[in-house]
Amino acid sequence: YWDKYYKGGARVVFLPPLVNGRPAGFSSDLPYVPNTRSWANPESQQREIAQRLNAEVLHRVSDSWSLRFSGYTGWYGFFEDAYNLPRTVVLQGGEYFLNRSYRNSKNPSEATVVALDSAWDFKIGPSRHKLVALAQHGDRENRAQTWLGANAAGNTTNALPLLSLRNPVFGDLPASLAQTADTVSWSKSFGAAVQEQAYFLNERLIVQAGIRYNRNTTESLNRRTSVRNTPPART
Repeated sequence: YWDKYYKGGARVVFLPPLVNGRPAGFSSDLPYVPNTRSWANPESQQREIAQRLNAEVLHRVSDSWSLRFSGYTGWYGFFEDAYNLPRTVVLQGGEYFLNRSYRNSKNPSEATVVALDSAWDFKIGPSRHKLVALAQHGDRENRAQTWLGANAAGNTTNALPLLSLRNPVFGDLPASLAQTADTVSWSKSFGAAVQEQAYFLNERLIVQAGIRYNRNTTESLNRRTSVRNTPPART
């Protein structure tokens, strides 16, 4: 799966509440602004890329015993390129302008899960039994990177020149672009279970019992600060 499209950002949702046609807290009326107008630069875009491979094998060893293997491995990426966000509306010289921030981000992730289960059907005297055993292992990795633009004074909230609401002119870029976040996290999971179902009295009475074990571990690393977080495993 691959998709890329223009990311226009918010429409007019960032505007302050209107009171008698005038934005709250301002001294003059707001000019007409089309609600279809986007406030992101023309090069602003969002990309999504996904790849996944699935496999399943079912093997019937005998009439009373079957095995099944299943698993998948996949990769997913979410990217924002040259995306600017509307922040606040300001009034200068009787005209309304828009503050904007500027952001690039990458959020790729990978996951692999494999599972094996087995089922047995057998009889003990007059009772019929069904025994199921399964095991599953999962491995995941997530990354997050963010770059923010800043103006000449180093302000990231107002990274681009003010944009007129009445006559917006796009195309400006921030004075600088710096990485503000770079993290990676890992998680592993393992689960195993056994369950038996027994049928008595011509299958009028069914008794079921089972046990399951789970273990999950996580770890994260802030690459900018070299701080690693490794909480205890959960079982």
